Amino acid sequence: MTQKKSIASKLLLAAIALTLISFCFLGSTFARYTSSSNGSASLNVAKWDVSMGEGSILVNFGQLSPSMAEYDDADASAPDARSKGTEKKLVATISNNGDVNAEITINFGNEEVTLKDDGANYGDGITVTGEGNPTQQNVLDLFEIKLYYGTTAGVENANTGLTNSGDLVQLPKDNTIYVYAEVIWTSADVSYWNYCGANAEAHVSAAVMADALDTWVGKNVTSVGYDISFTAVQKSELPNA
Repeated sequence: MTQKKSIASKLLLAAIALTLISFCFLGSTFARYTSSSNGSASLNVAKWDVSMGEGSILVNFGQLSPSMAEYDDADASAPDARSKGTEKKLVATISNNGDVNAEITINFGNEEVTLKDDGANYGDGITVTGEGNPTQQNVLDLFEIKLYYGTTAGVENANTGLTNSGDLVQLPKDNTIYVYAEVIWTSADVSYWNYCGANAEAHVSAAVMADALDTWVGKNVTSVGYDISFTAVQKSELPNA
């Protein structure tokens, strides 16, 4: 009987021990809370959207003649060159619809004169008697293109001149510029006056030569053209644009 009680006591102690051990494991498991979650970080890229239209720029300035004013021979000094220009024509509308500022480079030049197809040819230059054919450079020097721009539509608002090819224009975001051009015909009064001696007597020959050159162009040239190009580059950053 005593032996059975001893065995029963040992079994009870073992059961209690196992129970306590089990509670330790279970308590440890249920007392430790962990959480997990999936997430993502996103970045919105600043938009770049500078619109200049598509294709090549073709502007028709209409017809242009030289000034009908008389040659200036008032004194022995250099004459005031006679000049005549076209109306200003819209050549580009450039809009910055992006999120950063832009800087626009405007290039113009590469003047091209088109002669009639009836055998018109350049020569060695106009003589002091008004005879002969001008050189190609003589004709090119008569014409120049000038560009202007404004931040509001309308030629009357194009008050800022672009004096050199490669000039830079700042274009903030949400802004637009309107670019206009005019072509000017300036008679060769001053260059021929210098060629003929740059004195009072030079006026007589210079007047004949300048008028002869203008007349030759009117008879033999059909059009004068120029290349105009625009390039936009980023000029601010985000954040802190």
